[in-house]
Amino acid sequence: MTDVLAAAAAAVGALCPNAPPVLVDAITLAAEERPILADDGRRTAVLLAVTAFAESSCRADALGDRGRSAGFFGLWCGTPARCAIVVADPFGSARIARDMLATSLTVCRARPPAERLGLYLGSTCAAGLPQSRYRWWLFSRLARREAAS
Repeated sequence: MTDVLAAAAAAVGALCPNAPPVLVDAITLAAEERPILADDGRRTAVLLAVTAFAESSCRADALGDRGRSAGFFGLWCGTPARCAIVVADPFGSARIARDMLATSLTVCRARPPAERLGLYLGSTCAAGLPQSRYRWWLFSRLARREAAS
């Protein structure tokens, strides 16, 4: 088991013990392919797990925004047909979520770290600040636990 797989499995297991194994696999692949935080992908895996938990309670079939966002990561898809594609491709969804998180962290870098997920949550860095702070708090807790293990 790779360190990234172990981090993904631990984070998903802590947040969503009944999550399907494909979520761990999708998070691991996305984090290993392109880590977005300063490490080998373990912290990226934890951030993706937190995002899946917050967006969908780790459910592939989750729908939000009146049916216009879907999947593990609550990706905006706009129409039911496009949302079906998002739900059917957890690996592609994890990659898109990783890239959206990377964009949010970069574009919002003038904000405190706990507020840099705003762009993922909405259309500006100031969007969803309470949710951003909560996600960063949860990420920080799990990442500390991962670093200690």
